[in-house]
Amino acid sequence: MKNTIIKIFLLFALCGSILSCKKGEKGSYPKTLYQTSKFIKKYDIRLYTKNGEITEANTIEKFTYDPWGDVVFTLENIPISENNTITFLSKNSMQFRNRNLTYDLVSDVSNPNSEFVFFSQSENNIDPEHLYYKILKFKSPLIAIGSDRIVGYNAKEILVANGSYSELNLSVLCLQIGHHYKRIHFNQPVVFDATFLEQLQTTDTIAVKEYIVNYKAK
Repeated sequence: MKNTIIKIFLLFALCGSILSCKKGEKGSYPKTLYQTSKFIKKYDIRLYTKNGEITEANTIEKFTYDPWGDVVFTLENIPISENNTITFLSKNSMQFRNRNLTYDLVSDVSNPNSEFVFFSQSENNIDPEHLYYKILKFKSPLIAIGSDRIVGYNAKEILVANGSYSELNLSVLCLQIGHHYKRIHFNQPVVFDATFLEQLQTTDTIAVKEYIVNYKAK
């Protein structure tokens, strides 16, 4: 009888311990991840036109050269900064660098090494016919604005990463479209296959370079 009572007591103690752990996990927010690596390039600059990829180094260098020393394609030279953080406010929301801008997590992250896709709570004006929108792999639904005569669109910014709530590799996409448009997106590009290239105009030239940057909880 005494052994039975001890076993029951241990069983309740174990259950209590498990529940306590689960409760602790739920209450472990906010959780901040810090930048632990430089920007790691996935490949060198790649250049595309309607006719396919251009691989000649001199042509690529000439197209992307910036006399002002633009850092768009040289992120690997930027030192690590602990000011660059990702803070999970909950399992479904986070803040990235700018503490005033919150993102909602809409992905299924039940499996380890899942893909995290974050949607900003705010919206920006966007042109769905422009290449800077078409080139992104993950797109936010368009929200029509304006009147019947003048219609525009807003969309949420998207951030993409892989990993877990304790460690993420953030995707970084650097773009140059023509000689005037340069931007860094925390997104991924579409596949530059024949189907996509067919959509380009004869005057369209696109330079892309991808990076990842690691964030980890301390």
